[in-house]
Amino acid sequence: MPGLVAFRRRWSVGSDDLVLPAVFLFIVHLSWLVVTITLLVTGGLSTQERCATLLRRLLYCYAAILGASCLLEAAIGLVSLRGGILEVEPRRNIKYIVYVRLSVMAVEMVWLSYAVYWLVFNYQVFP
Repeated sequence: MPGLVAFRRRWSVGSDDLVLPAVFLFIVHLSWLVVTITLLVTGGLSTQERCATLLRRLLYCYAAILGASCLLEAAIGLVSLRGGILEVEPRRNIKYIVYVRLSVMAVEMVWLSYAVYWLVFNYQVFP
């Protein structure tokens, strides 16, 4: 099985080895998406207070990021299942999906850092 070529480098992992990590991350992110949506629906954040509005916006954006992550991980898992061990042609687009997934992961890290910053500095201000 040839190695995955990404970022102008050949990695020692093949594109068909990404099935299990993608499925695992899909399950984890899907469970977090369910928790986030449940919190948005039943969490009592429907008040018009400033803190509830900001928290609702944070959660909506995080739910969108989680949804995008789930879609990309499902795509990685499905594309990695294509072809045989030495058939790399059906999996030739996997590196572009991995690039997009890494971009979404960077956005997720920035967004969660902002959410933690907001929580730390507004914990005493809002009831």
